[in-house]
Amino acid sequence: MTHLSAKDVNIKRSGRNILKNISLSLGSGELVGLIGPNGAGKTTLLKVLLGLIEPTSGLVQLNNIPISKVSRKTVASHIGYLAQGSPCHWPLTVEKVVELGYLSRGKARNNDTASKLFSLDQAINKLGLSSLRHRLVPTLSGGERTLTMIARCLMGGSPLLLADEPITGLDPGHQVDVMLNFLDHISDINGVVAVLHDLNIAAQYCDRLILMDQGAIVSDGHPKDVLTSKNLIDVYGIVADISLKDGRPLVIGHRGRGGHGF
Repeated sequence: MTHLSAKDVNIKRSGRNILKNISLSLGSGELVGLIGPNGAGKTTLLKVLLGLIEPTSGLVQLNNIPISKVSRKTVASHIGYLAQGSPCHWPLTVEKVVELGYLSRGKARNNDTASKLFSLDQAINKLGLSSLRHRLVPTLSGGERTLTMIARCLMGGSPLLLADEPITGLDPGHQVDVMLNFLDHISDINGVVAVLHDLNIAAQYCDRLILMDQGAIVSDGHPKDVLTSKNLIDVYGIVADISLKDGRPLVIGHRGRGGHGF
């Protein structure tokens, strides 16, 4: 089981606070949506949690060990990362790129159990890539490449997956496919943290939402407790009707900053 935590993490650049007093705990059994406006610090937070950016102050720990003292290979075995946009220009087929998920962990295919790793066929089929299986990745559309890289990450089998805007640019059907695959990935030993901009998708599929604004965590909890009228006005500057369906909020925005409708 993988446990990732941050305690009083701050990042300052050129005298500006990028992250402010971030404390959180992440692990298995949850699909966590990281939400907030552009420039809120979401991508920076993911990179800090991965140990790619060193905080100005505070501590990030992987399984109770400072992440700065953990080898990159060990970090990768515990945490998968899907970067924003995830460009892939390798002259390889979709099948080969997805299969690289196995190699990233240094495991032979026949040594991994179906209960712990997606099979190659499952990953390709569940993300709607069957017809593209033998296509070269550089010939795909942006959305198709994104789906390929998501499949590759899931094939890696890392217990905790951090995904930066994994559904941005995808059509509604594929957005749902990705979120359902994340839910399938969740278990007693697996967890997913995804940066999301669609508040209704976040509310419908996530167990927990972390709302950020100006480098700070504004709210952290169940979607119905995070997506409140006050938070939407304070953070996004929108006036919205919020109703509950099966205990989850449905947000319909009416006015943005400056009183403009949308």
